[in-house]
Amino acid sequence: CDLHTSLLALSKKVGFTLTMKEVDLLRAAGDDVQDENSYWESLMKSVDQREWDVVIATPPCHTHSRARNSWQTSPGPRPLRSLDHPWGFPWLSGKNLRQCEVANICIERTFDAIARAHQAGAFHLVEHPEDLGTTLSGESPASLWQAPQLMDLQALTGACTWALYQCSLGAPSPRPTRLFSDLPAAKLEPFQGWPVFNKNRKYLGPLPTACGHVHDYKLLGRLADGFFRTSPTAAYLAEMCEWLAQLIVRSFFEGALEGGGKTTNAARPRKSSLKPAADQASRASSVARHTPEVQFAEATVPAPGNLSEAVDSEAEDQEVDKMSFSNQGPPITTFWDGKAAPFNDGFGLCSPGRWLPAKRGKNMNSDQREFCKKLADLLDKMVMALALGKVKEQPFSGEKLESLRSQWCALLPDPAQAASVPEFQPFLLFALGQSLCKMGDPDWQVIADSPDSYASGVPVGVGIKMPRAKFVFRKKVKWRKYDDSEAIFDMKNYSSAHAVEDDLEKQFRSEELLGMMYPTSMAVARQDYPGSRLRVAAQGALRKPDGSYRALHDGTHGGRVNNEILMRDQLEFPGPREDAAAMEAARRVIPGVHFCLAADVRKAHRRVLRRKADWGLMACRSHEGSETIWVKRVGTFGIGSIAYWWGRLAAAAGRFVLRLCLNSFVFMSIFADDLKVVAGGADKWKVLLRVFMAWIMIGAPFAWEKFRGGLELDWIGYWLDYTRFELGVSERRTLWLCKWLEGAGGGQVVQMRRFAEGLGRLGFAARALVWLKPFLAPLYAWAAAVPEGTALKPPLLVQLTVAFLLDNLQNENRGRISCATPEVSKGELFRTDSKGADDCVVLGGWETNGAVDTMNARWFSLTLTREQVPFLFKEGKGSSWSSTSSELLASMVALQLFGPDPGRGARAAGEITCSAGTDNQANESL
Repeated sequence: CDLHTSLLALSKKVGFTLTMKEVDLLRAAGDDVQDENSYWESLMKSVDQREWDVVIATPPCHTHSRARNSWQTSPGPRPLRSLDHPWGFPWLSGKNLRQCEVANICIERTFDAIARAHQAGAFHLVEHPEDLGTTLSGESPASLWQAPQLMDLQALTGACTWALYQCSLGAPSPRPTRLFSDLPAAKLEPFQGWPVFNKNRKYLGPLPTACGHVHDYKLLGRLADGFFRTSPTAAYLAEMCEWLAQLIVRSFFEGALEGGGKTTNAARPRKSSLKPAADQASRASSVARHTPEVQFAEATVPAPGNLSEAVDSEAEDQEVDKMSFSNQGPPITTFWDGKAAPFNDGFGLCSPGRWLPAKRGKNMNSDQREFCKKLADLLDKMVMALALGKVKEQPFSGEKLESLRSQWCALLPDPAQAASVPEFQPFLLFALGQSLCKMGDPDWQVIADSPDSYASGVPVGVGIKMPRAKFVFRKKVKWRKYDDSEAIFDMKNYSSAHAVEDDLEKQFRSEELLGMMYPTSMAVARQDYPGSRLRVAAQGALRKPDGSYRALHDGTHGGRVNNEILMRDQLEFPGPREDAAAMEAARRVIPGVHFCLAADVRKAHRRVLRRKADWGLMACRSHEGSETIWVKRVGTFGIGSIAYWWGRLAAAAGRFVLRLCLNSFVFMSIFADDLKVVAGGADKWKVLLRVFMAWIMIGAPFAWEKFRGGLELDWIGYWLDYTRFELGVSERRTLWLCKWLEGAGGGQVVQMRRFAEGLGRLGFAARALVWLKPFLAPLYAWAAAVPEGTALKPPLLVQLTVAFLLDNLQNENRGRISCATPEVSKGELFRTDSKGADDCVVLGGWETNGAVDTMNARWFSLTLTREQVPFLFKEGKGSSWSSTSSELLASMVALQLFGPDPGRGARAAGEITCSAGTDNQANESL
């Protein structure tokens, strides 16, 4: 029995016609998939032409067999690959090399077949042995499932992956196996998710430790006929074939088979006709070959709770972190404030900007790369026209811009739709969505190809489960607790709005012209949004520096909109650690001048259309008691989901732009609506122009008066110096802090509200100037102990700390930090301790650097009296109370005695980090 036989039997039972082509390297000499120019291309041509509903791939597994790693204890072939050499050991030759080469070609053909099947609207199924991590002997075998290409294909196709023991299907041994498929019924299978390992790469799941059976069949050694015992496992048993056949058929035919889950009457989700790297004439074309009377069904399973929520967030993060998203190797790792962390540019986990420029897009397929190249060339033509003086008018609007957009849309599957701009939106969302699809972006559908897309309107989040974009954001595990208030769905405005009602009305009228909101009567609003779907929020008003007022929409108190929104994705923004990592890469890879530009997206958070059913949740009044209600169509400040939806759209747009930069040396980051671009190398000016032309092309509404840049840049409160590759706090913030510190020191009476404000700003500064952190402790301790509304003189320790911080912030050298990753000691330098007594303090320690024998190690012992160190003594308590300070003093003495010394071969200058192990957290921070 084989899969063909099992499918044929089901075709007769269900009533469909089976057409199947089998390709087998062992059974048919003509099935040579290695011949790329003839047999393989003819095979893939039939896939491209949508002759098949499902493509099944089972690449050879004999070169990946874990049994090879037991050759030392059981006679047999030796390993040909490992985790470090997944494509084969570099020293292979002869027969072993040929075996690996053939298997590698089959694996590459598998990846190609999956991508092309998806492009053609067909499903796929891949089977291979499970990756079980390290062996008992400590070796790490290679596995097909370690390939980053599969992670990218999962993001592209929406496939799931799961594992099983084949003994549950009649195999004589456990045979742990993994499958990868986008068949709808596959999502029902147990043991879903990628393999999970501990830090030593020991297998943790999803398969349980044991299969639950007792097996006598052994996989090591040879059979009586001389073949290895693993040989029979290469073929599927009858039960396995029947199970695979049922899995396929259940995905296509509603209620066709009993068991294996419950089918619904809902239509199977269509595969979009916007295929990556494949032009389609019509978006309405059919996506799978089937007879009209057959209705697709999606298999579902009754389960307590939500299965996706049961997935451990750490395992999910491990899965995404392993993905390369068509880039080469792992993303950049930052090292800042003594901690290593992944690089984050604000454009999502799948952003190419998280990789070094030379590594970006290296694993793109040819169609994706060709599309990016063509579009980059279009932008460069516009840039060169500017440089040569051939553009005689404003290039960022009018005929030139429309021409550029038309040429862009012509490269897309549906040019007519791509050229249209959705109502109440500035962005060419259809063109952006189609482009991201052709680029292989995992989050392209949310732009314009899903029910609650940006083009049709995204949900506020009340009464629905918010989406989870795991390839863009990490899973949210902590939530802000909103004030609990009585539900009042028609709130009165705050007093700050009463005096400026006409100003608010004027602002609302201006936004009405932009399509952001519209006025209506209360009666009509209640008819359009019945019951709790209409919530008139209280409005406050904040005076801006230019004299106008910003309306403040309260989505929490009374209206309780925010209380009912539960975000599932964690927004993350770049900061000093990312700036330092980008600077270090710039200094190391492209020495010389680097130029940076920063821009603001005007009303960015208000550029996201909400779905019409949710507009009533964002209603308000300009005048107290008025029957005129203002209903907002777009996101508004005061609604909890506004930052998420803008962040996700900006991330998608940023990834689009970054892919057009190809491998040029550019780093781009976004913090809310603040965009920063840094470029280096010979083509930096062209790349900078290309970047901003791309943003303008997709419709980004920049606040042109806020553009700034140069060799140094003030960005989101930090100062970035690309001449010295240093960063710090901006001049304006530094001056504010110095003025605040002057007012908080000198024994003056301090207003605690003002003190708390300054302390918050110091905390912000400490993100860049990490040396500040340990000195904030006494300030926080005092602020926590004193009531907020009081005014009093700070204690002496607080005054001393304030004076120290002021002195250092006024020192330019202390206000800047090098971007260079500090050298971290590979070993222990010394050990110290202290002893406190009534009349003395004893400090001691010895050198351990280089594992020096204690008999030969340098050491010190100092006995200090009350007269020498009076600050370590307290009347009636001796020195035992000051153990923290005396231990720190012992470490400082040892650092002077045993620390790096130029005369002993260490560098005379440079940045050094001393990592210390101690039972005292205060000293460890210092």
